[in-house]
Amino acid sequence: WRGALLLADYVVQHSAALRGSTVLELGCGCGLTGLVAARFASHVVLTDAPVRVLHNARHNAELNHSLMCGNIDVRMLNGFD
Repeated sequence: WRGALLLADYVVQHSAALRGSTVLELGCGCGLTGLVAARFASHVVLTDAPVRVLHNARHNAELNHSLMCGNIDVRMLNGFD
């Protein structure tokens, strides 16, 4: 969590660099950093491996959708594809 908070703060401070971009978050957990990035980026892809974690990230994205500027996709992270 601490890492997600620090990275989310960094994203806010450097938001201009994300405008119009696509962001891929590997191992998103609850999706905090990706949700913050979606305030500025045009497309964010949240990824993780456990299904229950993905459900939680998707739920958080749905709850916060009205705050997003870009689209958010939630996908299974599979290093074997």
